[in-house]
Amino acid sequence: MNIFIRSKRLLGLLLVLVSCLLIVGCSDNEKAKAVEAEKTTHSIEKDKAAIQAVIEKQFTGPDKKYRELWDAATEIQTAEMNEEEYAAWMKGPE
Repeated sequence: MNIFIRSKRLLGLLLVLVSCLLIVGCSDNEKAKAVEAEKTTHSIEKDKAAIQAVIEKQFTGPDKKYRELWDAATEIQTAEMNEEEYAAWMKGPE
């Protein structure tokens, strides 16, 4: 009987301890929420800036060097070439 009483007391103590931990863990902590919200806002702004930079880079027109290379390649491709000229063109920078 003595063991039953001790185990009952221990079980009651553990129940109180777990309840306290649950209450403390689930309680509102305004300071922690404010810090988390600030981090989230900062992260969102950083993500928006990165996305904006990628979009601007992707949708701007080709630069001058790219346009020159494209025009040179197009000009050479539209010309009539025999096999030797084609082999020489393949070795060239275009």
